[in-house]
Amino acid sequence: MGIYYATWVNNETGRRFWLDWLGGVADCGQDDSKVRVTDWHVTPGSPDHPVLRGISAWTYREEYYLDELLPPDPRRTPLPRVDPTDGGPGGIVAWAVERAGGGRGVVTTGMDFHDNLRHEQHRRFFANTIL
Repeated sequence: MGIYYATWVNNETGRRFWLDWLGGVADCGQDDSKVRVTDWHVTPGSPDHPVLRGISAWTYREEYYLDELLPPDPRRTPLPRVDPTDGGPGGIVAWAVERAGGGRGVVTTGMDFHDNLRHEQHRRFFANTIL
């Protein structure tokens, strides 16, 4: 699982492995990272995906990376979408990749504020990912 800033890989060889393992990477660059701290409305994607099982929408304050490098990958499933409550750009900030042989990689570009684990839906997202 890749979480928050660990989703940025600033090494070409590492990026190739990361894209294979996890299907996408935050594309932060050196100084032009697109992050935004605000209140976000989180809308789960496919309720049939095991990571989203039992999860409903929630709203909370978070910092998300919004500039992912997501090359075409049929193994990737978008997970929740976020939209700022005050308008502005949102997008997919988490996804899963089903690897050959049964492995699964999951990425979320959020989790800057650890106290967000007090939100039941956020905790469930992480617990489902681990399980």
